Amino acid sequence: MFNRTKAEIHAAERARNRLLVELVGDADTVPLDLARRLGLTGREAAHIVDTARKGSRRLREHVLGHLWLIK
Repeated sequence: MFNRTKAEIHAAERARNRLLVELVGDADTVPLDLARRLGLTGREAAHIVDTARKGSRRLREHVLGHLWLIK
């Protein structure tokens, strides 16, 4: 039960992270109000966007999920 719940939480976080990246688009910065609405600090949001743009394949898979790598 614990492992399944943990996996579901991680999947939800990945979905949130993908949404953040989609909403930010090509912008140079992440609006703080957007980060807060998604339950993130500015630093966390910036890390997610930076990972999506420049992170290694393994890190992108961890932060954004397997589906992100298909794009």
